[in-house]
Amino acid sequence: MKILGQFRLEINTEETLVTRAFSGRAGRSIATNYALAATGLGAPALAPYPVQRGLTSKMRDNAQSTGDVHRMQAWAGQSAQLARAEPAAAALSRMWKEAESSWL
Repeated sequence: MKILGQFRLEINTEETLVTRAFSGRAGRSIATNYALAATGLGAPALAPYPVQRGLTSKMRDNAQSTGDVHRMQAWAGQSAQLARAEPAAAALSRMWKEAESSWL
């Protein structure tokens, strides 16, 4: 994947992990410094949702305002490497054309 909002990253599938570190609910995250530290050996136990979300809110807010991708929620999904850096209108147009061509 090459883009996360306004942040440019190079991400491979193996650089993601399933974690509850940000919210207390499982999600596939880019393996950022915080996600790796929170899931590493010796890390404290994570709190359940919504407590964990509250515990990380100031860190996530600060990360968003300073552009620190390693402390913000950076969700990736299973096919993150297939993402393209393109405007939403272009993505929808491309997907529509691909769907139309598959109908023929």
